Amino acid sequence: MASYQPKGFFSSVLVIALLSLIAVDTLAAERALVVVVARDMPASNFDRHFNQRKLRRIYRKQRLLWRNGKRIAPLNLMASSPLREVFNQSVFHRSLDQMAAFWNERYFEGISPPHVVDSQEAVLRFVSRIPGAIGYIAECNVDDRVRVLLTIQTKKPLPDSVCH
Repeated sequence: MASYQPKGFFSSVLVIALLSLIAVDTLAAERALVVVVARDMPASNFDRHFNQRKLRRIYRKQRLLWRNGKRIAPLNLMASSPLREVFNQSVFHRSLDQMAAFWNERYFEGISPPHVVDSQEAVLRFVSRIPGAIGYIAECNVDDRVRVLLTIQTKKPLPDSVCH
């Protein structure tokens, strides 16, 4: 008994559709947002199951120390950075204005916001040189100076401009 095999136009359309899905998935993976620490930071310093909840605690300065007792130094990109907007929406589910209001309240409690740097390259340099630093960049900019601690699933794609 012969099995049915699509022929001609329909098989071509099926192949093109599958290849398109693979290409879109690959592009999305290349433009993911990742949280990075120094390459030489021992894995024992952070939880095996590091997740967005733990990241939120670090960025809200509710968790101040790594497991080894070293101070955590979270970094933010400038408010004008499209990555910062995506980070705030994806991790905190808040806008830039809502996060600014949060930090205004915390400031009067004596708690300052994460240090701000002006570029993804600055994040890479800071994280690779300052013990305990943690930051976020586009996955396409990861290099051998850092280790990816967490990949953040974003609701909207990152702009093409974030990859250099």
